[in-house]
Amino acid sequence: MKRNKLMMTLGLLVMAANTVACSLQIDQILEVQDGSEMTIGIGGQPPDVLPLEGGTVMTIDVTIGFFDLLLGNVNGDVTVDDLLIAAPPFNVLGIPALNTGTVCVVPQDGGAAGGTFHANIYGGTADFDVTVDTIALIENPILAALLPGGGFPFPFQLQNTVPFGLSDMLGFLTGSGSFAISQDIDMDIQIDIDGPGPYPPVPAHIGGSIDMASADAFPTSPLLDDCIALLGQ
Repeated sequence: MKRNKLMMTLGLLVMAANTVACSLQIDQILEVQDGSEMTIGIGGQPPDVLPLEGGTVMTIDVTIGFFDLLLGNVNGDVTVDDLLIAAPPFNVLGIPALNTGTVCVVPQDGGAAGGTFHANIYGGTADFDVTVDTIALIENPILAALLPGGGFPFPFQLQNTVPFGLSDMLGFLTGSGSFAISQDIDMDIQIDIDGPGPYPPVPAHIGGSIDMASADAFPTSPLLDDCIALLGQ
């Protein structure tokens, strides 16, 4: 253990010896992994289980100085440049006539889209704290017309701690590293209804989990194509 820490320290000192301070901008594509799913139960009904696919594009801006490297710290500001997550259709309240069409989770205009990243290789961990103000749009235009903005609220969060050692840090700083991060989903929401009403908000619960990992390119699929077409309308 002591030898590993010594090697990490020597590696950082080699980097720090030629570094006063540097600013780096690191782009990361994170792809939703197989097994990710969302459950949604509306109005107390049994939840529908929906597999998820898609991804996000993030930019991490870091400034690193001598003492940051010496202490093994990397701190950055995260900007979410793009996010698109798709789920298959489901029947609201189990009624086939109320089929949603493809569900598309996208950022809301003007909403929050970012957070922070902190890593310490001596601790062997990295912390993500990223929030995106997102909305789950539905493809069915009749149902979408009844919902403010054409969908229901679906705040996207990545708040987790992942393993992060010296090799991860070197890969991160050179742009060749990769990440894998998981996030549980567990939230109660209120779905507002537009119409001649007034209608009371409909309670709903969203659960599940999402696993994301670094990818070379943003994923493609028929469901994601549906979402791209919906966003282009």
